[in-house]
Amino acid sequence: MTGMQNIKAKLSVVIFLVIMTAGILLRLYNIGYNFDGDEVSTVSASSSTFSHMIERAVEDRSHPPLHLALLFIWIKIFGNSEASVRMLSVIASFLFLLTVYRLALLLCSMRTALFILLLCSLSPFLIYYGQHARPYSLLSFFSVFSLYLVLKYQEKPTRTKTIFYLLTCAALLYTSYLSIFVLLPQFIYAAFFNKQGGKKLFFYGATGVLTILYWIIFSSLLQNIGIIGEKISWVEKPNFLSLIKIFIEPFGWSPFPGASKWMIGIIGVVFVSLIINWRNINSKKAILLATLAFFGPVVILIISAYGHFSIWASRQMIGEIIFYIVLLGLALSTLPKWLRIILGLILISWCIVNIHNEFPENSKPPWRYMANLISEKYGGYYVVAEEGWVKDPLQYYMKEKVNYFNQEDIKNQRKAIFVCRPDKCDRLKDIQSTHIISDKKIIHWSGYERMSANDILVYSLEKKF
Repeated sequence: MTGMQNIKAKLSVVIFLVIMTAGILLRLYNIGYNFDGDEVSTVSASSSTFSHMIERAVEDRSHPPLHLALLFIWIKIFGNSEASVRMLSVIASFLFLLTVYRLALLLCSMRTALFILLLCSLSPFLIYYGQHARPYSLLSFFSVFSLYLVLKYQEKPTRTKTIFYLLTCAALLYTSYLSIFVLLPQFIYAAFFNKQGGKKLFFYGATGVLTILYWIIFSSLLQNIGIIGEKISWVEKPNFLSLIKIFIEPFGWSPFPGASKWMIGIIGVVFVSLIINWRNINSKKAILLATLAFFGPVVILIISAYGHFSIWASRQMIGEIIFYIVLLGLALSTLPKWLRIILGLILISWCIVNIHNEFPENSKPPWRYMANLISEKYGGYYVVAEEGWVKDPLQYYMKEKVNYFNQEDIKNQRKAIFVCRPDKCDRLKDIQSTHIISDKKIIHWSGYERMSANDILVYSLEKKF
């Protein structure tokens, strides 16, 4: 190796370490901030006995149990504080970043691989779910690792890789049922396009997938499929615009008018270049990436739009979104150097500008603050909420009972506190004949329009005499 090559190699290592460090530090930022409602549900399920954890996992028909089981063990060792619980997700996110870089090196040059790693490190969407105390970091890692194993097996088949692939496929299905749409394209690629014993890899992967039947039978999922519809009935049915949005979401939502249209234009230019320069890349692997990126979202869109209930949620398709980012990096490499640099800088800048929106103080209601406020200012009041989205985290931090709104119960209370989102406060009119609003506090918690409601209202009610 010449002196110049040695310098370039060392520089690449330094850049890699800087990007990895930045990605992890961003996921560690304000890690001790209070949980949101989903995190409270997960931590509550994992903080008691093993039988309680299993019971809650069975009740949660729409999610497999792997994350809850791992978190149960983690909490027993490290405790259930916010920072401790989220560290499991950050570690999984670290493994994801490491693996996505190794995957990118199998598909493109080192420079492009570093760019893909940088996009994944700075993506506001991936930063948010990289810290979130839910299964999405695990889903990110297992999704990328599964494809990495397929491509490494193609290079040199070994029994060790087939066993790891079996375990990874099983882990994916035990993390998210929808990850089947990540695995199906891999199985087809392995069975038909991988001449180096691909059918054997397919057999091991399919065996890993079939292990989920043990859990399905155990939890009686097939006999209670209607319960899933009831539990996720709040998920809105998607349309074609929803499909476009999930491929803009990784870069964050910009407040500037027309920003999304500009982003669509940039992405369009990049993929047009990929189509034009198709012969200059490994077409089979590019088709595999494209299928992994778009097959799942399209199928889930059709199921959600025309089925009895919607299963559409971008976080559940985080694996597909990552493959889309890898494909985008590969497509960008087909552009002329000057245009590649300009568009690459725009994408990175776009992420950086929008990162702050996904920091906990802007993306999670301040439940700890509200709990302390109510306890200190309204101690002894009867506390009620209209929905579990408010009730569960508020009760978690108040360490005392928060009740669902019941008109008859409130009528018997001399003083009460009603906490709600602006569009969920209509029940106040049901008690206007018995109570008056003595105080109202508005807690503004989000600085942008990502959430359906950026305010929480706290009403102090007193009984009329």
